[in-house]
Amino acid sequence: MAIKTLGELNREFALDAQFGGHESEAPKAQWKRKMRGVPKIVLIILPCVVILAAMLIATAFYGSESPKTIMGYSFFTVLTSSMQNEIPKGSLIVAQRTEPRRLMVGDNITYIKGEGVTVTHKIVNTYENFRNSGSRGFQTKGVNNDSPDRELVYEKSVIGKVVLTLPVVGAVLTYFGDNINVILIILAIFAITVILLRIFQKQRQAA
Repeated sequence: MAIKTLGELNREFALDAQFGGHESEAPKAQWKRKMRGVPKIVLIILPCVVILAAMLIATAFYGSESPKTIMGYSFFTVLTSSMQNEIPKGSLIVAQRTEPRRLMVGDNITYIKGEGVTVTHKIVNTYENFRNSGSRGFQTKGVNNDSPDRELVYEKSVIGKVVLTLPVVGAVLTYFGDNINVILIILAIFAITVILLRIFQKQRQAA
């Protein structure tokens, strides 16, 4: 078995390091070449487009009091603290349309109360053949409230069972929806400023 000298080992190590370095830097170089082909203005305007899309979605969902439903899912913002320990105020909740027979004690449901007002509370009791109607009724309670709700919820008033809660997101989307005109103006001013600066920079480079 041949024994390599220290100099030979050092040379081999240097070659391995050099090859490994090229291999690790190759993706970076390729990424840089790709990014050079993309105008910087596109990279600046793209976030504005994303924000604009988010605002348009917010406006679509929060433009009226009636619940908006897509493929059996409805979206709401929690405006009170009655469910604070489980669903903080300002959360975005997603309620899935659910067969009333499958709802049970412990489920959080969103239902319509009075003149189009939506409420999200927890089921604490269920009643079969509610008021001799042949349908179910539900007693609900806000987990932070001292006592259950006085009025029982008829199954036809239930919009759906809460399947997803996103804290803060609802408040942000509601803000976008309420202030979309102001935010659009700010985005337009920002985009125009970026474009003018880009044009001015190109003119200076050409001079």
